[in-house]
Amino acid sequence: MKHSKSEQLVIDMFADDFGFFGRTTCTAMEVNRLFQISIGRCLVKEMRGGMVVNTIGIPQNPDRFMGKFKSAKGLSDDELQFVFAYYREFSLLYSGEIKNIVRLLHYSVVNDEEWLNNVDNYGRPKKLMKTSNIEVLNQFFRKYRKISPAFSFYPDATLVKTEPEKVLEPLTEADEEHYADLGVGHTIVKLLTPLALQQEGRSMRNCIGDRRYDHFLDSNDDLLLSVRYQGVRIANIHVCQSEYGWRIKEFLGKRNNNPDQYLGDLVASQNWLTSEEYFSLLRKDIFKTNEIQVIKP
Repeated sequence: MKHSKSEQLVIDMFADDFGFFGRTTCTAMEVNRLFQISIGRCLVKEMRGGMVVNTIGIPQNPDRFMGKFKSAKGLSDDELQFVFAYYREFSLLYSGEIKNIVRLLHYSVVNDEEWLNNVDNYGRPKKLMKTSNIEVLNQFFRKYRKISPAFSFYPDATLVKTEPEKVLEPLTEADEEHYADLGVGHTIVKLLTPLALQQEGRSMRNCIGDRRYDHFLDSNDDLLLSVRYQGVRIANIHVCQSEYGWRIKEFLGKRNNNPDQYLGDLVASQNWLTSEEYFSLLRKDIFKTNEIQVIKP
């Protein structure tokens, strides 16, 4: 898989965070190689899979990359801003998982673990190439902690990250309420409290529960909604009031990926979206991508 400069820069930024990017020791170079074909490959797969990121609040600061990352050369300020956005989003989603995987890679290289020697025709460990995403890589980390007594002393960073979530209280009618019925088992639920947002963020693996959205709960111009299929969370919608009326500011699936096409069609078929106005606004370039004109039921 050949990476674009923007994709490679996101990978290099994470490698730099862990201190082995650009280093010339044998261990650092090998860890970096394994990092590229495992974590890097999985991150790029998500970037190409329709993941949507928000650049709001991210400064254009190309000086951060000058002279350090070859992958930054030739990128525009807008491209660098999106690199920052992807880096921020992946950090929120996978900070613990990436830390775990790097620990496993470093430990295995230093100790010349046997699994590294089982490689494909390109010299890549088959264990890594079989993994399709970050969660599967993290499962490999957890499994290795069980089978390797020496490696079991390494803490699981994801357990530390999720420990506060275990004490969240069950939701009540005061935390969320039925908002709309989309048919065929699909409903929309309105989120009413910070606790509801925390539960939503934990399930959807996004940042809606990290307190950044709490202030919208007290606003008459914003709605934070959860799309459910037979009670299971499958998407989030942020609806807000604008000078053009109600519109969808964000409509995202799990891990901030685009919702399945059928879900967008299902919502539109319930006359909740006005597609004609949406395309009209896009042609006028009034709103950014992923902002859709809507009518409040």
